[in-house]
Amino acid sequence: MCRGTSASLCCSDLETWSPQIDNLDEANTWWVNRLETCIHGITLVYTVIQVPTGTVLGTATFAVSHEIELSATSVELDDNAAVTLVASSGVLVSPIASFSASCSAPCNTDDGSGFTLETFTRGETEDAFFTYSDDPSNSADLFDTSYVFTVQPPPNTVPVDPTAEWSTPTDLFRCDDVVSANDGCVIPAFTPELQVSVSTHGAAAIGILFAQDYLPDGWGYTTELTRLADDAAAEANRRRICQDGTWVPDPFVRDDSCDEYAFARSRQSGGQLGLTGADCAEVIPWFDETDGQWYIDPIRYTGQERCSRAHVPRDENSLVGSTLGVLTSQLRLLDHDRYWVGVYA
Repeated sequence: MCRGTSASLCCSDLETWSPQIDNLDEANTWWVNRLETCIHGITLVYTVIQVPTGTVLGTATFAVSHEIELSATSVELDDNAAVTLVASSGVLVSPIASFSASCSAPCNTDDGSGFTLETFTRGETEDAFFTYSDDPSNSADLFDTSYVFTVQPPPNTVPVDPTAEWSTPTDLFRCDDVVSANDGCVIPAFTPELQVSVSTHGAAAIGILFAQDYLPDGWGYTTELTRLADDAAAEANRRRICQDGTWVPDPFVRDDSCDEYAFARSRQSGGQLGLTGADCAEVIPWFDETDGQWYIDPIRYTGQERCSRAHVPRDENSLVGSTLGVLTSQLRLLDHDRYWVGVYA
């Protein structure tokens, strides 16, 4: 859990996480990646008064944190929460509280009991564990979770506000059975990154880097790509870009193949934009063994093209495609889902 000195992903560097503002107020932010979300320090303040004088007889301040873990190969979500009594006074010096949770349809709340009538002492933390599940049927189901926390007023007192309620952002979670052989769940609000490396993908990575750096759209770098799940449409894109009659293999490129970017399986493919291979920039990435540097030989390039095709060894071309397939499966990219493309050494 995200408290004290215990180790947790959501307590570590959040550089690769995205913020989602909760509906409590702008100070409460749910941080998300594709398979986790967490929030730190929701503050709940309770006050009980005397009637009819309105005299304050006691106060209690709680801090709540959540960490919710999903799985790309399971439709069960695990919600770990921690509630700490930060401060208390008067008749609420040792308040008694209950905590429950639920998820919205079509999700099922398998365990939302939390704790009931738990007595707190100042500085004490109580854990609560909730479990949710979904059963998609050729569908992608969206849902969120919500919480109720109550403090029992001591005898002869009246609470100013005995119940606190909050929730994750609307439709934060998505479970589906349409990607890969397994059902699974992700947080679609987080945009993942396809990582390709020059050391692994060679000329194919350099071809992508050229398109990102030198063409106006910056596909995958300054502008997200979106998945195209239609196999027939993706194949049509390949034919428009790589089989339009203008591609000539280069005899100096080992097992030369046409490597188009943006990908045929994206909605930013040149084919999707109504272009053909003759409209694309065309380059030959090559590695100079003498100085250990990569270079680009342009065959056709003005700097205004919206697509590119690179002369790349077939195995490196195929490896990028399989890497994209792994990302699609492991992080459950559905049709129209967005993703970035990062090129690394």
